[in-house]
Amino acid sequence: MRQETKAWWKKSKRYKQIKFIDSSFPSSKYIQATSSLNHRQTSILMQPQTGHIPLNGHLFHINKTNSPHCNHCPNVVEDMPHLLFHCNKYVIQRHGLVMTVKRKAFNSNHILTNPAAICHTFNFVNSTRRLRHIYSDISTELMDENMH
Repeated sequence: MRQETKAWWKKSKRYKQIKFIDSSFPSSKYIQATSSLNHRQTSILMQPQTGHIPLNGHLFHINKTNSPHCNHCPNVVEDMPHLLFHCNKYVIQRHGLVMTVKRKAFNSNHILTNPAAICHTFNFVNSTRRLRHIYSDISTELMDENMH
């Protein structure tokens, strides 16, 4: 059954996008990395991989906003790579991620799949406040649930 699931997954439309972030997905590594996370936290990790994250790029695609562009970067589509790596609005917050994760802070595979880096990614996303209206305070929950 496990082999059938992997074969089915590799034929899916989403596999092409996700394989660049985590080529082993679905795997026990992913299950282990997300086993102690709540639903909102798991969504934060999974949605960038599928492209279904409530940022303007996706919201425009599903007719929920008037523009796919970042509110802070003219003519740049707001998607998760933009939020994580490029948006000028979050330079200070990104600096905190870089200081803790070092050069791997610009490696989406590392920050979205490595259990040691995931909490820092949550702290960064939380500090931008960009998704707070949907997910509330994800970093505090992560610290309380997983850091003790």
